[in-house]
Amino acid sequence: MREKNEPMDQQVAYDAWYIAEIEKGLADVENGNVLSDEEAETQMKTFMEQLHKKHGTTAA
Repeated sequence: MREKNEPMDQQVAYDAWYIAEIEKGLADVENGNVLSDEEAETQMKTFMEQLHKKHGTTAA
C-alpha cells in the first residue's frame, strides 16, 4: 500500500485541474469564443474600475 503523500496528491490534483482549464480554453478558441484585443482591454478596464471602487486604488 502506498504511503500517503499529501504534497504529491495536491500536485496531481492541481495538474489535472490545470490541464482541464487548458483544454477548455483550446475548445473555446476552436469554437470561436474569443475576444478581440479591444474587447479584452475594455473588459479589463471595467474590472479594474470596479476593483478600485470597491477596494481603493491600492487594490491593484
